[in-house]
Amino acid sequence: LIEALSDTEQSVSRFAALTLGQIGSSAAPAVPALAHLLASGNLDVRNSAAYALAQIGEPSISALTGALQGVSTAARIPAANALREIGRAAAPAVPALIVALNDPDADVRRAVARALERMNTPESQDALQTFYTRTVGGA
Repeated sequence: LIEALSDTEQSVSRFAALTLGQIGSSAAPAVPALAHLLASGNLDVRNSAAYALAQIGEPSISALTGALQGVSTAARIPAANALREIGRAAAPAVPALIVALNDPDADVRRAVARALERMNTPESQDALQTFYTRTVGGA
């Protein structure tokens, strides 16, 4: 399945990602290849990779945090969404999510804010309060 992630036929890589997501944490060896797909030019492939990483859970947190800090806006949004799906178990990503609240892209900031809301840690709540005050106050 990991080899299928790099197939040139996007439907094959998407199906492989979805299947790996159904396997869950046992699919942890696929995390690097799935994280690479977060920057795919195909929205369905990106979303399938994000779904799989979220289903794999804790083993994918480091890769998702890396994608969140990456250059590609296309990768940052699904990375934040996957961290949101992992939920409180992704609390180690809170510092990177807090930094990403300052992302130049509004869609990334929204995805990050939703992830931080789901984490519901004292740090995430403090950061969100500051973010919402700044956002509403600046409007």
